[in-house]
Amino acid sequence: MKMNWGTGLAITIGAFMLMILLFVFGASKLQTELVSDNYYEKEIKFQETIDKQKNTNALEGNFEILGTVKSVKINLPKDLEGQEIEGTISLYRPSSEMLDFEVKAENSMEQVIESENLVAGKWTISIDITADGKGYYYEEKVYL
Repeated sequence: MKMNWGTGLAITIGAFMLMILLFVFGASKLQTELVSDNYYEKEIKFQETIDKQKNTNALEGNFEILGTVKSVKINLPKDLEGQEIEGTISLYRPSSEMLDFEVKAENSMEQVIESENLVAGKWTISIDITADGKGYYYEEKVYL
C-alpha cells in the first residue's frame, strides 16, 4: 500500500498529540510537595537568616554533624561553650514530607537526635539557635 504525504503528516501529528496527552496525564498524577507550607512568610524573614549565617561564619569553630541511620549527633562550635542555648533543629527529607520533623535544641554543646523517622538517604539539617541573645543559623545536606 502506497501512502501519500498527507497521510504520513496526519499520522505524525496524531502520534505527537497522543504523546503529549500521555505526558500531561502522567505529570498530573505526580505528587508534588512544597518545601514549606508558609514559604511566603519565610521569604520575608530571610534577611534574619542571612544575618544569622554571618554570625555563624564569624565563629572560629564549626558545627559538626555526624549521622547514622538511627541517630544524628551535632557538635556545636567551641565558641558557644558556656552560653545559654535555645532554638530548633529541623530535619528535612526532600523525597518525603511525611519524614520531616523538628526538635528543640538542648542547652548542651552536643545535640543527639534519635528518631524512627530517620531513614537512609539525603537529609537537609537546619540548625537555628540563639546563644546569649545572638542568633546563629547553619544548614548542611547529609546522607545517612
